[in-house]
Amino acid sequence: MSNFLGFGQFKGKSHEWVFFRAPWYARWLYNNGIYRQRHSFDEVEATHFPMLYRRASHLKGTCEQCNQPATRMGLTFLASGSLSSVGFFCNNCKYLGGARTTYETPSFFPENARLPRNAQRMITDEIRRRYIHGRLTQKKMEGFFTECAF
Repeated sequence: MSNFLGFGQFKGKSHEWVFFRAPWYARWLYNNGIYRQRHSFDEVEATHFPMLYRRASHLKGTCEQCNQPATRMGLTFLASGSLSSVGFFCNNCKYLGGARTTYETPSFFPENARLPRNAQRMITDEIRRRYIHGRLTQKKMEGFFTECAF
């Protein structure tokens, strides 16, 4: 079930599209309670959006090293401080490279890192690469939120 924004810079885009293409905007809509405002979201949308947000905040998947359920998302940073890679790991495995890596809950929205838009987009691109094969369609985005999230 998809809903579409009726306002703002992403007017006409589906909620799922916003999560994959503009995760900072989805976070802003959620954190500011915009989805609760009746002039912005109708009753169905006001229920649908926070459900998508919860699912986007708690992803499931498999560890890149041992194929056990992933419990952590590794964010690896360059010496300059910019994000260089994103990985998914279980509690027993970790990134094997030499760069600094922090671990977060697998999510579109890392809680402990305030990342710029390009880094947030890098996370969603990695989620897309791991979970959605081929072209990103509305049907695939909807399937992702029903099948690949807790």
